[in-house]
Amino acid sequence: MARFWGMTDDAGDRTGDDFVVTNPTALVELESYWRGLAPTGRVPRRCDLDPAAMGDVIEDALIVERVAPGVARIRVAGQRIAALTAAEPRGMPLSVLFTPEARGRLATQLEVAFRTPSVVELPLTAARAPGRPALSGRLLLLPLCDDTGAVSRCLCALVADGRSGRGPRRFSLLDDARIRHEPLDLDPLDPPRPARGTPLRLVVDNG
Repeated sequence: MARFWGMTDDAGDRTGDDFVVTNPTALVELESYWRGLAPTGRVPRRCDLDPAAMGDVIEDALIVERVAPGVARIRVAGQRIAALTAAEPRGMPLSVLFTPEARGRLATQLEVAFRTPSVVELPLTAARAPGRPALSGRLLLLPLCDDTGAVSRCLCALVADGRSGRGPRRFSLLDDARIRHEPLDLDPLDPPRPARGTPLRLVVDNG
């Protein structure tokens, strides 16, 4: 089974294929895993993520990094995300999954997730087109802090109900009234302290 940290399987061969994207438990599973990384209401650390502990939901998951106000870049992504974009999504902005008309509203919601910080869940739709069935979906944004304590990344899951059709697919946001916002404790977890007499080592996180 391919893992999204490496993308070592056949994702490149599947990006143009029609496939079933339905995974109704992915959002619940990923959020449960994320909440288990920190006390209730706190922001987990990016370095605490363990891909092996995420199970099959990893194929519907991605990590995004805030690079500018309202702009998040995809750092890693599961195979089903790659298939929806019909390309290797790493390095692309998250907005590549959205229609041009939806990108301004997406930017606003990204800032809510990063700056508040908050859990954000967005209802999505993808319009029907030749070779592309209509899709409904949801995007979940789960904030993560880096080694400095800044909320600079989000663990995300994107699920859609139905068949992908021919990629790439682009989503729109549904009514604002259906968007979920759940504010978190602004203070991240205290960083681990080295044992007395143990030299402090610098750990570089490139994930």
